[in-house]
Amino acid sequence: MLSNLTIKNYRCFEDFHIDSLEQVNLFVGNNNSGKTSLLEAIYLLINLHDKEQTLIEIIYNRNRDFISNKHFYYQITNLFNRYQPNKSRIKANLDCRKIILDFSIKAGVQINLSFETREQGDNADFRFKEQIPLMNNYCLEVQFTDINNDLWIRKEISPYILVYKNNLSFTQMLYMWDKIDLTNKERKIIKALNIIENKLERISFSTLEGYNQVKLKIINEEAPISISNMGEGMYCLLTLALSLVTAENGVLLVDEIETGLHYKAQTDMWRLILETAKELNVQVFATTHSWDCITTFQEALSQVEDRSIGKLFRLDSKYDKLRAVEYSAEDLEIAVEEGIEVR
Repeated sequence: MLSNLTIKNYRCFEDFHIDSLEQVNLFVGNNNSGKTSLLEAIYLLINLHDKEQTLIEIIYNRNRDFISNKHFYYQITNLFNRYQPNKSRIKANLDCRKIILDFSIKAGVQINLSFETREQGDNADFRFKEQIPLMNNYCLEVQFTDINNDLWIRKEISPYILVYKNNLSFTQMLYMWDKIDLTNKERKIIKALNIIENKLERISFSTLEGYNQVKLKIINEEAPISISNMGEGMYCLLTLALSLVTAENGVLLVDEIETGLHYKAQTDMWRLILETAKELNVQVFATTHSWDCITTFQEALSQVEDRSIGKLFRLDSKYDKLRAVEYSAEDLEIAVEEGIEVR
């Protein structure tokens, strides 16, 4: 489990360090304060053995609205602080992991983005280095055989998951469901969806005749109901619950975790996350803009035996550099009771 993190020259982070990470971590901050970039940096770090695919996945999710003709170009300098192509370093004490992104130009023609990653531990001392060729204008060209599913299909189911705004494709959810179907984890999915519909008893995925849908069986209803008829919140809870149980012994990162959920459902959502994270050994990193999400996080933390399982961090700028201001469960309780703004 990550307990500290250092980021240098990645996107908005010039020289950033954060200590005392917990099992469930909630990040807040102004727009453009670096919350999403922080999740991306962690995601790159924990996927050392699939670096190029992970980077492409991050770029794709940031720019999917601008992709056409099943390919796109991305200016790699956007990954660096102040858009300067210098080395980026992301490191943490998870087995002394480190990832370095750097440019190299050979013979004035060939331009590469180099990955250098290191992993050290009691029984390991690994170093990996590979290069991605770039175009002469520092652009990475990415092509897809299927613009919607190709990124997922080419990647094995992993316990390291990044979710943007509670949004997964049907294919992603189907692959996750196949892994947990008819196991005890299926019950956790039902429990999550019961937050909104307490008469839900079963769930299934259908791909008949090329029509993809998630079906729900409601008590006393003869025919199954499509999840699309149940509102956005149900779909968001399904996304979150599937990702959480799939991330067993791994890491789940969720951007804008409250998306699609009414505040009355958010306390139960946080209870589920705290309980499942502890049970399945999942470290959770989430972001939010919402005061309701913060107060419900605090309420759920106040109800668990070990309140140190969760912590809130505010990304703040001081002397033109980003820093993390931490709030323990006790600090957060005082802030909520006194109405102190922590966002």
